[in-house]
Amino acid sequence: MKRFLIVSFADEINKRTNAKLQKSVEFTAAKYDNILKRLVRLENAKKEERSQTQILEEKIKQLEKWIRFASVGIRNIPKNQSETKQDLANTIITIGNLIKISIQNSDIKDVFRPNSKSKNKPIIVKFRSVLVKEKFIKATKYFNKEHKDDKLNIDQLSIKCPWTPVFIS
Repeated sequence: MKRFLIVSFADEINKRTNAKLQKSVEFTAAKYDNILKRLVRLENAKKEERSQTQILEEKIKQLEKWIRFASVGIRNIPKNQSETKQDLANTIITIGNLIKISIQNSDIKDVFRPNSKSKNKPIIVKFRSVLVKEKFIKATKYFNKEHKDDKLNIDQLSIKCPWTPVFIS
């Protein structure tokens, strides 16, 4: 009988231990399921954000491309120490007069030199339209074709420095 009580007592302890283990396993499984659901939600959010980022990057590229559509780069014109936007605009107007097209301040949306480490920074001109840009480039090409021995250069712009060709693209 003593043995039966001991076995019965041990059986009762095992049942209680198993019940506690069962509850612990169920609790852990529930926590695991919650964490798994949360992980899936986070991964989906990450995919959606990555997709949004790609869409925004593409829009930025398109906008930058569109902005450059009406822009022209002019290289090899030395920078003055106290150069202003109006000075740059006047340089563009002077080039226009030289290549025989009329460029007004109103044709120029913006003109600047980009920040860069190079000593001789190009002048970037944003014209008000692609038509003005194309007319400017076409006139430059025509000028250089007509003046093969004296293509567009610094001397023609009355800039005092060594002879340097001016490139427009």
